[in-house]
Amino acid sequence: MENVFEYFASCNYDKVIELGEKQIDSSVLNNYYVLVSLVIKDDIYRALSFINRSKIIKENLCYLEEGGTNYTTIATLSKDEDKIEIAMLLFMCNFINSIFKEMMINKEKEDHYYFIRFNEMIDDLYCANCSKDLLSELTNISRLLF
Repeated sequence: MENVFEYFASCNYDKVIELGEKQIDSSVLNNYYVLVSLVIKDDIYRALSFINRSKIIKENLCYLEEGGTNYTTIATLSKDEDKIEIAMLLFMCNFINSIFKEMMINKEKEDHYYFIRFNEMIDDLYCANCSKDLLSELTNISRLLF
């Protein structure tokens, strides 16, 4: 099986997405990198489709409140070493859903909109006392959105 992370690390986001579609639900981390790649490629509709098709995501949505901001829940998950990857994945799902809702209201987005919005959400996680490991991972990802 090809390694999604290797393609992600080499910035080959199209290959990450291609592999992720073929290997959907192969792991929580693979799904996370696919979602990040879809956001980098500005393909929010395809990211929503991926979220809706993923069994791993559906199984873990029980942690989130529908319509809620979920920062406290994600922060709490991030402190459990066994659930930090789930926290990363759920953060991306929350981010994508948030972006989609905002796109429905305002069709035009400013330059660096994802970067700004992503960092606002990281700040909310920080205020919710999120783990340093998750904050570090998300901060590194935010740079890719700039």
